[in-house]
Amino acid sequence: MGTSVLEKNVRKGSHVCFYEGDYSVRDISTEDDLMKSYRLRHEIFCGELGWVPPNPEMIEIDNYDEKAISFGVFNPQNKLASYLRLLTAEGAFMIEQEFSEMVSADHSIRHDKDTAEISRLCIAQESRRDLVSTECGKHSTSVIILKGIYTWCKINGVRYLYAVTEYKIYRLACAKGFPFKLIGEPKTMPDGVVAVAMLLDWEEFEFINTIKRPELIKWFNLYRSIPIGTQLPRHESYLRRQAFA
Repeated sequence: MGTSVLEKNVRKGSHVCFYEGDYSVRDISTEDDLMKSYRLRHEIFCGELGWVPPNPEMIEIDNYDEKAISFGVFNPQNKLASYLRLLTAEGAFMIEQEFSEMVSADHSIRHDKDTAEISRLCIAQESRRDLVSTECGKHSTSVIILKGIYTWCKINGVRYLYAVTEYKIYRLACAKGFPFKLIGEPKTMPDGVVAVAMLLDWEEFEFINTIKRPELIKWFNLYRSIPIGTQLPRHESYLRRQAFA
């Protein structure tokens, strides 16, 4: 199953692979990285949250993975620190299948090529306090992975992102400069979590932050692709040259 997913991922647009400090940010395109992501998802969504049933192989996979593009932030030991999945408009979105009741009746789900959905965000327990040194200060791996998603979206012409998350995560993302818009009322889930359906416009993100956080926009656009599998020297002077190339 892993191989079929990998084959589909390889056919999807351009790869993203770059360093932030000693952390590697990349779309997942090897079997080893893919299995790391499935194991982390099982650890979080099954073991910690109890949202999915246990799998004897200790991996979490669903039907959406067949058409998904996975992204990871890997620490200096090449362990998966955080993970996020992107679904393109060529397949179904979770927001229109599992979470359709959370979307307001006056919002029509976009299914154009410029629209995608992010889901399955998870951060390894040992990495939740990690702060990555960047050209724009220190950031959590969740912000770092959003830079990877932004980069992929810019390369592949994706402007809009759907997501379903906890209300408190929505508020935190907005506070950090990601202007998600609610497309329905908050809903209390069976486990007591208050969740929201939301939409992000990357052009609005750029417009607002060009005024309010110009250093954030500058940093999000500092990117130089690194061939998948390439190991770069990580000393400080080299990283500075990469960042401003």
